[in-house]
Amino acid sequence: MSSTASPPPTPIHSSAPKALVIDLMGTCCDWQSSVLPALHHAPSVPALPPDALLQLAADWRAGFFKEVKMRTDAGQAIEDIDVTHRRVLNWLLLAKGVRPAQWDDSVRNRLVQAWHVQQGTLGDGNQIGLYRSANDLSLTKVGQMP
Repeated sequence: MSSTASPPPTPIHSSAPKALVIDLMGTCCDWQSSVLPALHHAPSVPALPPDALLQLAADWRAGFFKEVKMRTDAGQAIEDIDVTHRRVLNWLLLAKGVRPAQWDDSVRNRLVQAWHVQQGTLGDGNQIGLYRSANDLSLTKVGQMP
């Protein structure tokens, strides 16, 4: 038998990161800057006073993620995000007593579209660039992100 000692194992955390995963909704995108103004520009209804719109927006976002998780947990395909956003919005408005005659399809469609117009929270993207170059990471573009 050899008495040569083997080197100690290399800790997992000793190597540089190989990937950077970012939660877009809330980390890289300021969803409130588009969704809240859209809600404030919707017709005024007694069931949704202006001071209730922030909570509605937060509930809408949480409901969206809950729906996506329920679909994936059930083994269902991910559906178009506009369909999910619209369904969750319809449920929330029904629960609040907002009738379709008060916020019709055109209003609800504009609200859903507000999720597509979000401001970035990472400025000009320089922070990601600095992190990427410092850690020798390549950036993979997913979807239609700039």
